[in-house]
This record gives sequence, C-alpha cells and structure tokens, in this order.
Amino acid sequence: SSGINSRVRGQADILLATELPKRISALESLSKSAQFSWDSIEKVRKCSVADGDIALTNSYLQDCFAILKPLLREFIDNSLLLRTWITLLVPKTEDGDNLGVQLQYETVNACDDYSVDVKRLYYYINTYYLERAKLISKIEKYGSKAHECVQTSMRSTMKRHSSSSASPSHNFIITTCPCTTRL
Repeated sequence: SSGINSRVRGQADILLATELPKRISALESLSKSAQFSWDSIEKVRKCSVADGDIALTNSYLQDCFAILKPLLREFIDNSLLLRTWITLLVPKTEDGDNLGVQLQYETVNACDDYSVDVKRLYYYINTYYLERAKLISKIEKYGSKAHECVQTSMRSTMKRHSSSSASPSHNFIITTCPCTTRL
C-alpha cells in the first residue's frame, strides 16, 4: 500500500509540475491551428466520394480524430491518476484532521465530472463511425431505396444528437459531420 501511495504521488507530482503545463500549452496551440479553427467547418462537411455517390471517407475528420482520440485517452487516464492522488491525500477521520477534507472531496468530484465529459467526447467519435457504418450498410442492403432510407436515418440521427444534453462542442462533431449529404 505504501509503495502504491508513493508511486501515485510521484506520478501526480510529475503530471502537475511538468506534463500538464506542457499539454495545456500544446492544446492551446492546437486550438488556434488552422486545422481546428471555425473556418475549417466546410472541410468537415466535404467527403471523398467514390462509386455510386457513396461518401466513404472524410479524410479531414479522420485526421482530426487521429489527433484527438489519443489526447482524450490521456486526459481520461490523467483524471483517474489525479482523482486517486487526491483521494490518497484525504486524511483519515480517526486522525481528527478534517481541515480541507470537504475541498478535497469537491476536487475529486470535479475530476469525476471532467472525466465523464472527456469520455463523452471520446465516445462521440466512436458513435460517428458507428452511425456512418449503419448508413453504408443500409445503402448496401436497400440498393435503389437507399437514398430515402439514408435520409430518414440522417434526420433521426440529427434529431437525436440535437436533443441530447451534450455541449455545443460535442454536437459540433456529430451534427456538422454527416458526410452523407451527397447521397
């Protein structure tokens, strides 16, 4: 137990002292880059079209997701490490030292909330690929009726995502990226 405590504390100290400031700076630069600017929204809506007007890929989105997915995975791991570290810092009730315990518990809750938000973004990326796969399978299955089927699926998907309680940044990924508008 003592070895685990010291290992978690050591990792958290390194994370807080050096890694997080570097990551924040890198994320700030990434958010200001041309690839992630609001001016790039038209690239999100454009797809590479192959045989039969089926939108197979959106290389712009794939590039963005390739950058975001590992970052989101790191954030999930980091929030778990920080949550564990803060939990280890909470004094035991028997010690009689309750000063700051409420603040530590609030910080743990904030780490949990942060982790949930990041996981939601991570899963939205996966949902995007699943929705596209469903649409393409319907195209294959229904052939000539595919256009009508895909349009119905797109409307229901857009409705579901627009009525969700996700933040605008979450909805940005889904609602602006149907990649089937050329069907």
